[in-house]
Amino acid sequence: RDVIRPWIQLEFGPQKRYPRIRIGRPKTEDLCALATAVDKMVRLGMEIEEGEIRARFGFSEPKPGARLLTVAAPVSTADLAGSAPLNASRPPDCPMPYIGSSTASISRMPKVSEGLRD
Repeated sequence: RDVIRPWIQLEFGPQKRYPRIRIGRPKTEDLCALATAVDKMVRLGMEIEEGEIRARFGFSEPKPGARLLTVAAPVSTADLAGSAPLNASRPPDCPMPYIGSSTASISRMPKVSEGLRD
């Protein structure tokens, strides 16, 4: 107000109306909290317009034929039957037990308190 009015008068002469400048920060929104809330509400059956959520996150509508991100299909346990555990081959220098190891190998591990003695 104290800058705009004199400036406009200097540049353009006296006016009937003067412009206003509003200085401030844009409204911020916690998108993580929004995503969590939307996820819970949709799972409970609430219908939320997809375009509204896209606008809040700043995503555009996908173009026809574009590759889209999707949820990965769950793997059934029947597909994993007979396969080796994912951690069956551990690195040779790994002292920690792994799934499928016997309790005998765990008992051979040094106790943490042994290294703390004076």
